[in-house]
Amino acid sequence: MVVEEILKLQEKEQRIYNLEKTLKVLEKSKQEILLNIDAIDQAEQKLKSQIQYLEKHIKGLEENIQICKEKIKKAERNLALVKRADDYKKVLREKANNENCVIKLSNQLQEAKKNKETLRKQLENYSMEVQKKRQHLTLELQEINADTDRIQKELKETYQEVQRLKESMDKNVLSEYEKLKAQMGLPVMVKVDAFRACGGCGMVLPSSLYLNLIAGKVIKCPSCKRLVYYEA
Repeated sequence: MVVEEILKLQEKEQRIYNLEKTLKVLEKSKQEILLNIDAIDQAEQKLKSQIQYLEKHIKGLEENIQICKEKIKKAERNLALVKRADDYKKVLREKANNENCVIKLSNQLQEAKKNKETLRKQLENYSMEVQKKRQHLTLELQEINADTDRIQKELKETYQEVQRLKESMDKNVLSEYEKLKAQMGLPVMVKVDAFRACGGCGMVLPSSLYLNLIAGKVIKCPSCKRLVYYEA
């Protein structure tokens, strides 16, 4: 009966260990997926931000070009009004400077519009490429969340089963079990194999100990100190 209780408790605690290990793996996978999704979103947002910046830049260039054109018109009107030669030359220079400004800004405007169109196409292509990838990652994330919920539920139930088993066990037996578990981890109790070897460390047990096992006794392995039992 004691052997069965220990084995059952050991099985449940081993299950808890495996479930918790699986949860860590799932959490790591979840974080990797979230990072991938975030990287996709950031790359897309970067393209959008660059396009928005160019749109503002284009608007600013167009406004400055219009200002220069207005100054050219003003200079043309002033040319008909000035009387002195120096003033006439000054207005001509203002007109020429603003004409150069229009040419320079127009070139910048053309380049900015070209860059904007290039980025727009990149964004369009990128969005099409990553749409399926994002959907795939989202489905993976949903599956991981479902698995996590299922395992957490099983883990909670197994913890409750372990608690009930411990409450029903002999205190001395439980104390020895916990002591051995703290020393060597799980498993605490192992089966001897057909060649008299300990199922924990593989040491071949002396004949006297093996005979005790066959007689139904539980012994401690001289090597690894685990509890060893015989199962016919």
